[in-house]
Amino acid sequence: MIRTKTKNILIILLMLILSVSMTACGGSGDGDNKPSPPPDEPVNEGPDCVMLRQAMIETTDMAAVAFLGYYEGDYEGLDDYLDEYKFAEDHPFIKEIDADHFIEHEGDELYCIVPADEEAFVNVYEWIISEENDFMGEVGNVIYEGGADPFFIKCNMSDIMPNTFVEVVDSAGNTLEYIPQMSLMSGTLLKPYGAPTILDFTPYESFTEYFGFGYGFSLDNLTAVGNWVTRAYTVNDEFVEGNWYFGEDGTVEFCYSVSEGRPYEIYYEGQYYEAEGNDEFPENTYIMDMKLAEDNSELQMARPEIVTAVTFMEYPDDVNVFMYYQGGDYIFDNAVRNNEYVLEPTMG
Repeated sequence: MIRTKTKNILIILLMLILSVSMTACGGSGDGDNKPSPPPDEPVNEGPDCVMLRQAMIETTDMAAVAFLGYYEGDYEGLDDYLDEYKFAEDHPFIKEIDADHFIEHEGDELYCIVPADEEAFVNVYEWIISEENDFMGEVGNVIYEGGADPFFIKCNMSDIMPNTFVEVVDSAGNTLEYIPQMSLMSGTLLKPYGAPTILDFTPYESFTEYFGFGYGFSLDNLTAVGNWVTRAYTVNDEFVEGNWYFGEDGTVEFCYSVSEGRPYEIYYEGQYYEAEGNDEFPENTYIMDMKLAEDNSELQMARPEIVTAVTFMEYPDDVNVFMYYQGGDYIFDNAVRNNEYVLEPTMG
């Protein structure tokens, strides 16, 4: 009798365990049980954000980054700005990013960053470039700590001296160290050298549509695109670059950086005009008469004036053009190899 009772008790216990297991797994049981609802999606994420993260699986990318133009407002005006330039059309999740994930530092360059790993954590620091650290840059105070939610950074008062440092650490302990910055050479997002890397999801097509990036240039209308970046190589094979702005009123502004122990930004401003009726120069040659800007007067290393003639020639694609040096002062201190500068249109 004792064995029979024990056996019956065991059978009842097994039936109870089986019933509980079926209920927990969404089994039909008595027909009234329903599948458990899926867990809530992470904050600030939608299907497009999930797809962005999936695109980084099995790659060296630890974060997706987008440059979203130059924004001078605060979080309250952000939706209107994103709508105006259609920056959120392909990635609507960026309009769901809340104010707690809007990081403001000095500057007006706007970036959106999405860590690849949903369990990652993020630290954003000041990036300090100064004479005290020989202009090599160093990490400063923490300005943001967070998890893997997408976030905005508004930063960078200077094109050549960025001011934020982003650290992304994933659940496996891998670390991405990244300084948000645009390339002066190409006008596109500057990526880390080597792994870990980033995925660029900048909406360049919106810049094309609204800011004329890569559009509208012709040799008959030099001012169709106002902002350009110069890239060239000197006779010593040193790479040099600078920024230009050609105004519709004939004004020209030029800025370039040098590094001889420390970096400088040297600014020139003046006028440009076409050398018409001068047999000395070919067609589409412009004279540039520029003087050192007053706020750079302390830079004894810079020439006080640049008067030079350059001929504009179309490049094989319709985005880049050559500036071919014809005579006068060289734009940079060292002569340029083949006398050729390549101009690329930039955003902003």
